Amino acid sequence: MTRPDRRGRVPAIRPRKALGQHFLIDHNIVRKIVRLAELQPGETVLEIGPGRGILTEALVKAASLVVAIELDRDLCTHLRTTLGHHPNFNLVEGDALTYDYAQAPSPFLVVANLPYYISTPLLFRLLGERTRIIRMVLMLQTEVARRLVAKPGTKDYGVLSILTQYRAVPSLAFHVSPGCFRPKPAVSSTVVVLPVRN
Repeated sequence: MTRPDRRGRVPAIRPRKALGQHFLIDHNIVRKIVRLAELQPGETVLEIGPGRGILTEALVKAASLVVAIELDRDLCTHLRTTLGHHPNFNLVEGDALTYDYAQAPSPFLVVANLPYYISTPLLFRLLGERTRIIRMVLMLQTEVARRLVAKPGTKDYGVLSILTQYRAVPSLAFHVSPGCFRPKPAVSSTVVVLPVRN
């Protein structure tokens, strides 16, 4: 577990391969994501997989309330240490696939760097909760992002394309290079904006 040392410093968290962890380290990308979220006064943000909290910290400064769902116990300890003093930060230690989204004040926005290994089932789950969600700003593996916006008759078009476009209006915002993460992923990433159809 990560506890501050005698000087109050928090040790670095090592990424866990089993959870497919690649931590965002680029503050410019964080700023672009927060701008895309277009947060309004009083809005609640739900973040899935906050990791070390680089995006979470920016969201806490911009949103009325941030509900962050993190599965990794060590990361939860780290987040409580670094961000727990913010009154508008609510950390949920648990699995976003089984989380009861009715617990979060709705309507809310979802802003997240989704764990790539479970991004598709998470997308299905979030789209199933669309009546609670205003819009989503998600970082995904580029291959998955292209499937969300694919047109009929193209090679990327499929069930995920149909369901997403029926329940949201997805658009590709910008690409993120592997160098913006530690460790560098073997795939490229893309940020997608999804205003939800209610």
